[in-house]
Amino acid sequence: MRTKNIRWVLLLCMAFGIASVAKTQIYSSEDCFYSKEGSSSVSYVVKFEYSKDRVWLKSVSHSTVRSNLAKSEDFYENEVWTDGKNSVTMYEYDSQRSTSAREVYKTETYKYIYDPNCFQCQLGWGVGVGCGAHGKKTTGFKYVAFSTDGKISSFIMWQEKKDNYDGEIKNRQDYTRVPKDDLLPKAVNDDFLY
Repeated sequence: MRTKNIRWVLLLCMAFGIASVAKTQIYSSEDCFYSKEGSSSVSYVVKFEYSKDRVWLKSVSHSTVRSNLAKSEDFYENEVWTDGKNSVTMYEYDSQRSTSAREVYKTETYKYIYDPNCFQCQLGWGVGVGCGAHGKKTTGFKYVAFSTDGKISSFIMWQEKKDNYDGEIKNRQDYTRVPKDDLLPKAVNDDFLY
């Protein structure tokens, strides 16, 4: 009898252990489209990569999105994105900053190290601007925080300095989701012909 009780206790401990490790990140099988709050023009396409605890944002123009979706409804789902190329930025999940209302993801901001003895650094990049060959130095972090309302209806974007001793946030922008159906080509309504 005592062995059965121990088994049950172990089983419950395992169940609670698994439950506490379970992910809470947002999952979306399709890409999401967002416009600045108060606007209807798309500014970002967002891919959620739940399995790797990250999210991808691609800066886009509204007309480009409409044109690409006219080619294929799954244009962005089929597109391969690379961090730092073609206006794409990858953000990693930040469990410490996330709340029950918003899931937070972050990425580093940096500047290239300048070497005054380097010909490439001196060649027109600007005073004190590195060429990229000498590494980079973290200057801060960029954050995005998505709503956990089941519809992923909005996100907030902001920046913070690396040594943010004053707790300041900069460049806060709010975005709202634009339904994909609103961006797909519409059939012409021929009712006026009858």
